Amino acid sequence: MATVTVDGHTISINGKRLWLVSGTVHYARIPRDLWRSRLLAARQAGLNTIETPVVWAAHEPRENHFTFEGDLDLAHFLGLAGELGLRAIVRVGPYVGDGYDLGGLPPWLIPAVGGSETGSGPADGLGRVRGAAPEFLQHCSRFMSKLAGEIADLQITRRPRKGADGPIVLVQGEHEWFCAHDQTGNAYLAEIARYLRENNINVPIVNQNNLYQSVEGEIDAWSGFAHLHAIVRQLRVIRPEHPRLILSLKVGAPDVWGEPRRSEKTPSMVASALAQVLAAGGQFNVSPFAGESAPAFNGARQDHHTGRFLTTNRDDSGPITHTGARTPLYHAIRRVATFASSFERLFTALDPDEQHIAIPPESVAPRVLDHATGRSEPKTAPGAPNITALHAAGAQGQVAFLFADPSAPASHVHETALVLSDGSTLPVVIPRDHNVAWILRNTHLVARSTLDYANVPAFTLVGRILVLFGVAGATAMISINGTPIEMTVPKGKKPVVEEHEQVVIVLCSAEQIDATYASGDEVLVGVAGLDEDDAPIPQPGFGQITRVNQSGEVSTESARSVSTPSGRPSIARWLTSAETDNVSGENVRYARIPGPDSMEALGAPSGYAWLRLRLKNGSTKKARAAMFDSADRLHVYDESKLLDVFGTGPGANGEPIMTLPLRRGEQTLAVLVDNLGRYDAGNALGQPKGLSGHIYEVKNVKAGAARLEDSDLIDPLTFRAPIFGLRYGETTDASRLSWTFKHLRKSPILVSVE
Repeated sequence: MATVTVDGHTISINGKRLWLVSGTVHYARIPRDLWRSRLLAARQAGLNTIETPVVWAAHEPRENHFTFEGDLDLAHFLGLAGELGLRAIVRVGPYVGDGYDLGGLPPWLIPAVGGSETGSGPADGLGRVRGAAPEFLQHCSRFMSKLAGEIADLQITRRPRKGADGPIVLVQGEHEWFCAHDQTGNAYLAEIARYLRENNINVPIVNQNNLYQSVEGEIDAWSGFAHLHAIVRQLRVIRPEHPRLILSLKVGAPDVWGEPRRSEKTPSMVASALAQVLAAGGQFNVSPFAGESAPAFNGARQDHHTGRFLTTNRDDSGPITHTGARTPLYHAIRRVATFASSFERLFTALDPDEQHIAIPPESVAPRVLDHATGRSEPKTAPGAPNITALHAAGAQGQVAFLFADPSAPASHVHETALVLSDGSTLPVVIPRDHNVAWILRNTHLVARSTLDYANVPAFTLVGRILVLFGVAGATAMISINGTPIEMTVPKGKKPVVEEHEQVVIVLCSAEQIDATYASGDEVLVGVAGLDEDDAPIPQPGFGQITRVNQSGEVSTESARSVSTPSGRPSIARWLTSAETDNVSGENVRYARIPGPDSMEALGAPSGYAWLRLRLKNGSTKKARAAMFDSADRLHVYDESKLLDVFGTGPGANGEPIMTLPLRRGEQTLAVLVDNLGRYDAGNALGQPKGLSGHIYEVKNVKAGAARLEDSDLIDPLTFRAPIFGLRYGETTDASRLSWTFKHLRKSPILVSVE
């Protein structure tokens, strides 16, 4: 049974310091049969930990009906991670974000807790979901109890099962709770922590609220991508008693319906971000690591963009696509992550207070001052690219990270020199593809061998095999135990191998390093990865595989061909269901309901729904109709004819009003209601789906000229909490726009202001 402790630098297991090199893998979005391959890909990328969110909506699709089987067998997923030597961080929620419908909360909660929005609006300002409302906490407590029963025995602090410790080293409660309101935060977040502790979760609890709200006894972590070196340093000052964790280092970009596929992060940007965290003594979790597919209708709506709905296939611009393909981001992450996990002793022994004045890496792009405007602009004239260095040191050695300007022309060579402590100069050429390099100094390798310096980046250390890489044709200068050696970085497909001071040095080019993997105690060059039996998968373009063993012996073998399926799968039978009766409103399956209501309240929290509306009209006319209580798209049919696609989403009219032709007497409308996804975050979380209100006829009124008035300042958090993005004490502006218009008292028409 292991003991986990936390100090101001690392987490320790039985006194041994741990360095987290992690990536997020969503078991709930990946079929069970693919779990092992995704976890293997994580291990082969150099990760020693995986982080996974628990989606409440998946495990309790109906109130008080739980499932932890099949594709939702969380215990099996975590057990696989443990078998592969990976540690685990479990994000238990109840809200987990990450583009899940309602952030992973079950939709039946909306009517169950008696509210349709995050805030309930009473004077105490406590929220209905993601807040301290008793109705919500009651459901949270029940789910946390069920969840803890699944994962408690998989903690590293519990008695070993099958002779191995459990993989779980951290548990995260809630997710990105970005509201600084102590009353609500203490009442809600502290309760989640209490539920976990009372249900035998005893590993450290972490949050990533970006310091908006701390919880006593929890580690404060961070999420984001920009300015990470400065942020990690600031965490050391603000939370000196906590290790510095970037638990959501965000890479990739989700796909959106109706928009071209986009990729926001380049390999250079990602490699630089990871290196910045390490240089400041921080640990990271890449999110997401593996792409996935949202099951059924569990996509989400982005809270910061009106009408943007996420597609089923998620994060294909990340390190691994939902099909398992490894993207250029994978290799960028793999270089840094493999180095970090291989030299865990170096990073766990860094002095967290050894931080000197530095130029931030994001400042290396050259700029010139425009004296006419007083602004600095990017430099377009040719010249040598800027380079900056960040240095970290500790009891097990030193590392200097070098960052080059990614905007420099491809013809430029990122070449510089470092002055060492004895005054000698060490030339360095930075690989152009990722624009970052790291140089080790005084680092213990194996037995009595210490690396004095190497002017090329280290990749991994396998027993006594040290793998380095650099720019093809450059001179690698390496010194071990005071004895220097020079080697030329190879061109072509074969590495250079030399034994020096009891260390086998394998020197690769930047191209070769992305085809280099460790298998057992051997190093293989010319492979695209390892299969589930640890057999090498040949890398396209490499005719043979080079093996280097612990004795320094080099052997080659022909790369076996990899068979790939050809053609498309055949579909034996295809069935469709006609919608004619639904469109006409004649389907006998239509059931009478008391009145308009949300899909959640009607028992259809996801997917589509058909509604039949019977109208009684006194005259024939074209009315301007509004359905203010609807969400997403409404396909409105009159006598089987499509009138309009009303609302928000791909193909919809995007308007709050539609023209509705009315006929004297009784008229039947059929409406197909879409649920394209609820907001996954923000202050509108809990928006009901369907047609939960009436159809209104609207007319315009003239509001007159607007005028600017001053009024009292308002603190929104005294009215409703949480409001995400606000800190306690922030107020509204005193100036307000006001209109005056005449209220039509006798009119039954709902008035809209234009």
